[in-house]
Amino acid sequence: MTRRVTYLILVVSSDPERLHGHRAMARAAGFYALPAPTLDRAIALARKVRPSLVLVDAGLAEGRALAVVGALRKQTPIVVVGELTDQERAQASDDPLVHAYPDGDSAGLTALLRDLLPERERRPHSMAD
Repeated sequence: MTRRVTYLILVVSSDPERLHGHRAMARAAGFYALPAPTLDRAIALARKVRPSLVLVDAGLAEGRALAVVGALRKQTPIVVVGELTDQERAQASDDPLVHAYPDGDSAGLTALLRDLLPERERRPHSMAD
């Protein structure tokens, strides 16, 4: 069994289709993607595995997509994908680690993930093949 180094993105969405789509996009970009179907699960996983980045669906069914920001503040970059309310947009713009991104442009989102995780700053995770 060989070992390779990759980078962990925690993908958070309560919508199974979006969770799968965002996870597939992150994996296609060369990242290991760990799915979290609830905000509570995402926070627990993030504290345990310390992901390189958290990708959150703005439409999180719990209605608390930006709550992950408060729970993980100053720990890791967070990308919120989808439509935000004006209040959420203002909250996201006040935090340099939070990036709002519109839904539907997977190539642009992939480029953003790579920009946010330049090689020298990525936290590697050793994964068994």
